[in-house]
Amino acid sequence: MTIPSISPDEGRVSRLQRAKRALARMLRESRSVSRDSLRTTIAILKAQQEATIDGILVVDSSGNVLSYNRRFLEIWQIPEDVAATADDNELLGYATDAVRNWDAFIELVNHLYEHPDEVRSDDTVPLRDGRTLSRASVPIIVDGKIIGRSWYFRDVTETLQSRRLEAALFRISQLSREASTLDALYASIHEVVGELMNATNFYVAEYDRQRNILTFPYFVDEYDPAPNFANPGRGLTAYVLRTGQALLATPEVFDRLVAEGEIESVGAPSVDWLGAPLKTGDETWGVIGTQTYHESTRYTDKEKNVFVFVAQHIASAIEHKRKEDALRENERRYRQMFESNRAVKLLIDPDSGAIIDANMAACDFYGYTRDELRAMRIWDINVRGEDEVRNEMTRAAARERAYFQFRHMRANGEIRDVEVHSGPVDFGPRRVLYSIVHDITERKRAEKALQQSEEKYRVIFDYAPVGIYQSTREGRIVTANAAMARMLGYDTVEELLAKNLETDVYADAKQRDELIRRFEPFGYANNLELQWRRKNGIPIWVQLNAHAIHSPSGALYFEGFVYDVTERKAAAESVAAANTQRKAVLDSATRVSIIATDAEGMITVFNSGAERMLGYSAEEVTTQRSLLELHDPNEVAHYAEVLSIEFHRPIEGFDVLVLRAALEDVEEREWTYIRKNGEAITVVVSVTALRAEDGSVTGFLHVATDVTARKHAEELLRKQSAAMTASMDGIGILDDRLEFTYVNDSFAKLFGYQRPSEILGRSLCDLYEPHEQVRFITSIVPLVHQRGRWRGEATGLRRDGAPFPQEISLTALGSDGIVCIVRDITERTYAEEQIKHLAYHDALTNLPNRLLFKDRLTVALSHANREGSRLAVLFLDLDRFKVINDSLGHNIGDQLLQAVAVRVQTCVRESDTVARLGGDEFTILLPNLHRSDDAAPIAQKIIEAIRYPFHIEGREFFSTTSIGISLFPEDGTDAETLIKNADTAMYQAKELGRDNYQLFNAHVNAKALQRIALEHGLRKALMNDEMAVHYQPIFDLRSGRITGMEALLRWTHPVLGSIPPATFIPLAEATGVMIPIGSWALAEACRQAKEWHDAGFQSLSLAVNLSVTQLQQTDLVDFVAGVLRNTGLPARLLELEITESSAMHSPETSVRTLYDLKKLGLRISLDDFGTGHSSLSYLKRFPIDTLKIDQSFVHDITSDPDTAAIVTAIIAMAHSLRLKVVAEGVEFTEQANFLRKHGCDQMQGFLIKPPVAAADFLALVS
Repeated sequence: MTIPSISPDEGRVSRLQRAKRALARMLRESRSVSRDSLRTTIAILKAQQEATIDGILVVDSSGNVLSYNRRFLEIWQIPEDVAATADDNELLGYATDAVRNWDAFIELVNHLYEHPDEVRSDDTVPLRDGRTLSRASVPIIVDGKIIGRSWYFRDVTETLQSRRLEAALFRISQLSREASTLDALYASIHEVVGELMNATNFYVAEYDRQRNILTFPYFVDEYDPAPNFANPGRGLTAYVLRTGQALLATPEVFDRLVAEGEIESVGAPSVDWLGAPLKTGDETWGVIGTQTYHESTRYTDKEKNVFVFVAQHIASAIEHKRKEDALRENERRYRQMFESNRAVKLLIDPDSGAIIDANMAACDFYGYTRDELRAMRIWDINVRGEDEVRNEMTRAAARERAYFQFRHMRANGEIRDVEVHSGPVDFGPRRVLYSIVHDITERKRAEKALQQSEEKYRVIFDYAPVGIYQSTREGRIVTANAAMARMLGYDTVEELLAKNLETDVYADAKQRDELIRRFEPFGYANNLELQWRRKNGIPIWVQLNAHAIHSPSGALYFEGFVYDVTERKAAAESVAAANTQRKAVLDSATRVSIIATDAEGMITVFNSGAERMLGYSAEEVTTQRSLLELHDPNEVAHYAEVLSIEFHRPIEGFDVLVLRAALEDVEEREWTYIRKNGEAITVVVSVTALRAEDGSVTGFLHVATDVTARKHAEELLRKQSAAMTASMDGIGILDDRLEFTYVNDSFAKLFGYQRPSEILGRSLCDLYEPHEQVRFITSIVPLVHQRGRWRGEATGLRRDGAPFPQEISLTALGSDGIVCIVRDITERTYAEEQIKHLAYHDALTNLPNRLLFKDRLTVALSHANREGSRLAVLFLDLDRFKVINDSLGHNIGDQLLQAVAVRVQTCVRESDTVARLGGDEFTILLPNLHRSDDAAPIAQKIIEAIRYPFHIEGREFFSTTSIGISLFPEDGTDAETLIKNADTAMYQAKELGRDNYQLFNAHVNAKALQRIALEHGLRKALMNDEMAVHYQPIFDLRSGRITGMEALLRWTHPVLGSIPPATFIPLAEATGVMIPIGSWALAEACRQAKEWHDAGFQSLSLAVNLSVTQLQQTDLVDFVAGVLRNTGLPARLLELEITESSAMHSPETSVRTLYDLKKLGLRISLDDFGTGHSSLSYLKRFPIDTLKIDQSFVHDITSDPDTAAIVTAIIAMAHSLRLKVVAEGVEFTEQANFLRKHGCDQMQGFLIKPPVAAADFLALVS
């Protein structure tokens, strides 16, 4: 049913009768349902309603409220006491103030009442407070009859915001890859941030910590220029850098920070400033900031949270871009190093053996040109042959070996010994071997000569009775004889040669360094007694005589003769060894507790380690306490029970601690000691029985080690193990062979295995495809060993062979293996692909959006420039689409747009691009045109295709379109200009009657530019004092006096001069500046009227016009009340004029606003009556005091009988409604006489006086 328009009093009077009728009707329709069943059903329904997150309202077919839940009241902010007695009309009254588009909202409500069987879902309802609701409605059917309707409302604000934020973050990530330079990246980031919030003024600041310099690589601001290089200072940017925290600096916060000395004022003062840190880990290296200079734009914590979240991704994007630039620079340096280095360098394909590249040093060494080398295989110069060389290349490519010695043949046939360092590198799309070749021919010859020299002395070495060796300065043993090997306990000389004197032979490595420092200047050392180590670690004493020798190449060696004097030293050192042993016992005793007791448990010895561990001094316990007192009594009692059961007799007291030691000599177990401060510690105690010569026990020795920390660590390890098992991420541990030694349940399930045991022992490579296996082995695992960790993405294989994307993290455990953590990212990957598609396509029609269209247009322009061809851009706009969309609903409008998209695509070629910019606007790119005239037939074809009727949901619709055409190169050479000019041409087609196409015309564009100039001037008119209020007198026909005036706005442009109100007022309405201009005009007129009132003209009334936008202001009533209060003008003297069109723009809202204005005591007049909607039903509802007859009627009243009849009827009707009548535009005496004759109350016009300035008006009334 249609929601009736009734007054609140009528609603209160009839509500009870209507409710009774509805109840009776429902009882008649449901006679077959018992009362108990009905009550049960209602109770269940009510419980379900309260449990849901949706707001629910249930009404019957007459609009009576049957049920609602608390969530419904919360969403619409309806008091519960009001809802308990309200009907649907009263509840909808709360929606009128909340809903942004009331007409569309109530239109759907009426539609569903007229079509009770229709089901609606997912209708979007924007609210004035910024929230967005999702609305659904279904009929209630009982016994096949529709008895009412259920409404469901859900707050989807955060969901929509999340989608916008997700799209922005994806765009930032994409920009880091697409932007050609960092400057382009910064500008694109600014654009993305501007889509999320007001960020007109935006900058990026970066901090060089080493130089203490703050730079601004990107800076856009309305007032401030970009700062030069400078230290951070004490501004807001420096504050965010210093704290690493985001800051929303409102004027209050700014003043507080200045007062606290945290910041200083820098640059032009702003209203709100918002900054967020750019971080890598915990380090802040930059700041992004935005600020507003206007009170109309303020930031809140919501914008702050979005800004902080986006800043994290901006930091990642900037760093990603920097790394890419650094990579390109490294590649350039690599090429420079490859070419200019004097070392021989080759790039080799490990699969084919082909020499891909060689530097000039290689050409000089081998005697070939570079082209000749590139035509060769590596085995053409390596004398080992193809098979052996292939094997070595395979090992190098797998990083199994990096150093080789080969023999290479030069172009002249000469064979040279070379050493090659080779390893895999990425070279473009493939992996090659990067090989550095060194000529070692001369070194090999020298080594051979040295070898021959050594052989001469080998016999002496082998048969000498003393140890003989030669070593390097660093301690590497170059040669040694058999006696030396036997002396040190090695089976062979070769085994000894693998050792180092300093680290493996000398008992004290520092001792050898000290000896070399002391004796190297003399070149020899004699009869030194040193302590060395045998292979098994047993120390020996040797006597050493050594001297320095030099090789033919000048290398320094030491030659030594060694005698074993261990037995001789043993006797001399026996006493010292005993003393050392006792000292070691005393030293170790400081780290353990040693307590001796007699046979009964009395403490007789209490060492310093026991003092430190237990907190007692030796004097406090020795002969004073039993050791039993230091134990946990509960633990002792429990162990006593265990021993009693085991030995079948009661065991108690001190015997519990020493029974096993007394029987077995030694017992070791864990006990709990109680420290002096009451703290319990866990210790491992070794108890040894002390016996006399006859074997009797004389006492016990208790040696304890504190293991409390170890026990805590074991417990922590147990908890961590449980956490790994329960983790939702797949966790595994790999050994050094990359085989699994542990996996949790999640890891097994992730790869499709039932139990973790099925994966244990398997290689990591078994879970991945071959190309991923190569990536792990050659790149990722070496990187983990080098850096300690790696994180990235890979494609895994489930047990059934199905691949799936995953996020994987590898962390090295030192030499113990690698921790592998895997997470399935299938859903995230799919979502990212969807987001990428949505970023470039229109969601409704699936056509390319503005971004993709501009990209394709830019590419087409580049091609057209190269080929010398032409192209055209068509801008298409559906005629009167808003009427269909507003009257029939967005669903019909969306289906119409989809149908239009299909038809337009059938009219163009496959190579053309059809895009939807938004709303009912489409653009079409026609590339590769031979003539400029080729575009017009296509436009005409589209116009004719749109004229055919559309069939949507059983209805037939007719639509037309207006098309603007711009051509390349005549109308522009860049994408923005062509689109703008096509748009301008489209508006020209609209002005010429719609349903046609127009080519871009520069003259029409000039008019558009003039309009833009006026728009720009309007925005500054108030600030530049270009606006003025003039006053036109209102003449009373009965008294013959001027009784009031109408305030009229005038604008004097500094360049264009006086601009007619008919020109600039509609423009101000369209550009959104009418509210501040109208507000200023009202305040200025009231101020002037009050001044005249105080001057003695106390009955002079003031009429001020309200624009359409002013009438729709939510705070209009408060503003008018404030003006009256501030100026002191009596409300009875103020009359606000509205037009029929402005009142009918949103009649329900207008009625409420006008009644609230009337409550202030002022008067309301209806201006230009007869030229607008002339809805007499609303005229009755509006609280009007005065009707103003439009001057178009007054002009013909003395010459046109029909016009005279209309004016006479208007006067009569107004008087019957107790309204005053004012005639506008009276220019002649005959018109005034006619109006006076027929009872018109007042008149205004040039007959009395045209509008004049305030000073001239005062002279007139005086």
